[in-house]
Amino acid sequence: MMLTRKITALVCALIWAAPAVGQQTIELPFEQARVIAAQAAQGGEPGLAIDLARALLKADPDDRVAHLVLASALPQVGQAKAGRQAGQRAFALSTTPIQKYEAARQVALAAANEGRFTLSTLWLRRALIHAPNDTETQRTLEDARQVARINPWSTSLSFSLTPSGNVNGGSSSQLLTFDGLPFFGVNSPDAQALSGIVGRFGINVSYRLRETAQDRVQLAFSYDASRVWLSSEAQEQSPNSRNSDFSSDVASVSLSYDRLLGKALGSVGVSIGQVRYAGDPYYDFGRVTLSYTRPLENGHTIYLSGFTEFQDSADGPSRDVTRNGARATYALALPQGDRLSGTLGYTKADSDRINQTSTEWSFEARWTPERRIGPAQVSLSAGITKLDYPEYAIFVVIPDGREDTTRSIGLDITFPDVQFAGFSPVISLSRSSSKSNISRFTRDTNQIGFNIRSSF
Repeated sequence: MMLTRKITALVCALIWAAPAVGQQTIELPFEQARVIAAQAAQGGEPGLAIDLARALLKADPDDRVAHLVLASALPQVGQAKAGRQAGQRAFALSTTPIQKYEAARQVALAAANEGRFTLSTLWLRRALIHAPNDTETQRTLEDARQVARINPWSTSLSFSLTPSGNVNGGSSSQLLTFDGLPFFGVNSPDAQALSGIVGRFGINVSYRLRETAQDRVQLAFSYDASRVWLSSEAQEQSPNSRNSDFSSDVASVSLSYDRLLGKALGSVGVSIGQVRYAGDPYYDFGRVTLSYTRPLENGHTIYLSGFTEFQDSADGPSRDVTRNGARATYALALPQGDRLSGTLGYTKADSDRINQTSTEWSFEARWTPERRIGPAQVSLSAGITKLDYPEYAIFVVIPDGREDTTRSIGLDITFPDVQFAGFSPVISLSRSSSKSNISRFTRDTNQIGFNIRSSF
């Protein structure tokens, strides 16, 4: 037999549905056998496809098409794991982007049939890297979103790098002055604005413990890290400061319950966690949150939320803080497709220490026009925050406490059609200016950030 040119397969009974007594051996050229195998896998004849693919592999164990056929056919007969492994072998044998795209999608499908939805998502991301055109990209993105919806596990990642003229939240003045007092001091070098780069990384992993048509219970873990790299100018300004002095980490575990309330959605959540600063424990916290979301007419939506939080300071009970707050957002869907929202926030902090007892009011407006500017989707925001400490002390008690007013503006630029493995770039520009009766807290901050955002 000429195995390099032809392949023997039992096809008569399977293709033409002839009686068993009429089965016979037929010789097919390799290319014809591959075509028939692929058609059988796609046309609901997995048995024929598997027989032909295995016969092809006897002749050539590295037959990419045969492995791809098995990846498609085996899950149809309940062998999803074997199908996924065949698809992975087909991907390894692929040499062109279209071949890799085809194999990666097949592996993702087999993994989904296997019930391994997170693995399926990873392979769909690999498929997106090799998608041949916009149509296939959108097709794969929609498949990835469908897999994410049925996956009880959900993982989201965030990453950003932000050059800033004030990475430490320092003062814009060297002098330490107090309104109403005739004397002044000098801000230490590390209390003044230091330039550099802020890097942030975040991960959130959640698992649906229960989900019905009416409610859902989720368990989640989140971790957010912030790291600072001081510029050479900042190191000269504050030679005793190290990058690690301004690092922070927040880790938490939370349990949430969501329930439909007619057309609205109500949620309650409980979380515990720890905040670390400069590598050392800063405080542990426990938080309870309530939220309510209700769609209104014409696409408008109202969001209401409230929380209470207790912070257990690492420096002792005298620095413990209890915080209570509420937020209300009204979002409008304008006739031309633009989106406009306004958010009002309030937070009250109570502590035995006067420097940690405060009241904060904030308001932010955001406008996201429907129309793009070239390939870019933009979102504009502006806000104001008023922070009041009834009493405050730096060396001495400050008359009338401390009062800060911060105004901010921001611009987010996203590129929805620019993506790699399901991730799209976001450029953020922001400016904030704080005025205070204590010069230590009068500061200006300009930032340009580069962020990565997942499309699903």
